[in-house]
Amino acid sequence: MKKFGVQIVCYEDSGFLAEAVLRVYPLVHRVLFMVGLEPWHGKGDRSFPKATLEKIAGMDDPDGKFLVVSRRWESEHQERNEGMRILHNEGCEWALLLDDDEMFNRSELFTMMEHVSRAAWANGRASAFLVKQLIYWKNRDTVIENLTGAMPHFFSTQPGDVYFTNGKAFNILGGVFNDINEENLVLHHLSYVRDEAQMRRRFSWFTHAPDVKEEWIDRVWKAWTPEMTNLHPMNPNSFTRAVPASSVPWQLENMPGRLRRR
Repeated sequence: MKKFGVQIVCYEDSGFLAEAVLRVYPLVHRVLFMVGLEPWHGKGDRSFPKATLEKIAGMDDPDGKFLVVSRRWESEHQERNEGMRILHNEGCEWALLLDDDEMFNRSELFTMMEHVSRAAWANGRASAFLVKQLIYWKNRDTVIENLTGAMPHFFSTQPGDVYFTNGKAFNILGGVFNDINEENLVLHHLSYVRDEAQMRRRFSWFTHAPDVKEEWIDRVWKAWTPEMTNLHPMNPNSFTRAVPASSVPWQLENMPGRLRRR
């Protein structure tokens, strides 16, 4: 299998960073933490990245895979492009994009990493793969019933293949991209599993901050009842409704596994 590195972009830890790392740790060659000292938008607070760096320093790294880069980036795409260059220089042929609130089932991820490593297409070399997301709502027992459209998570680190242009939006400059079927792999994204203060900070800091209205937190997120529909903060009807996580086909494994596969 080809060498994979995981790129984790984080400013304030949502509370799930350690678990997200544990789920992928034994499968990757490097774990690259990109910790911004300032948010991409709005006014930041240095206590948050300081706490994130302290969390990382306290995490187990038995195989010496951790690499931490911490500074100020003007934009998400600038940060991610730098991360791709770093992983390439560390000998990683593929990058796995993972945020601090994003989870994979390890066995499914391993199978797809093998698939990505072998992929060959008639219309060009494989350079990127997109994965659909299951969005968690308010808590880990509630999800948006429909999967999101596929988002980019696997990228070739070969220079000139891929370039991020705005957030996770990207251009393929060499090769082609493809979707991974949801029957094989789904990303479990705990996007809206935060306390109120975390939610308000997130909405003022992240890439899409200029496109959302904070009043949505009061009108939808705080006021939510199971009967409510059209929940998305920017494109309401893209989140139909929230349902019990146990009612959907995509289940997140309770135990992320050990740090070493054997």
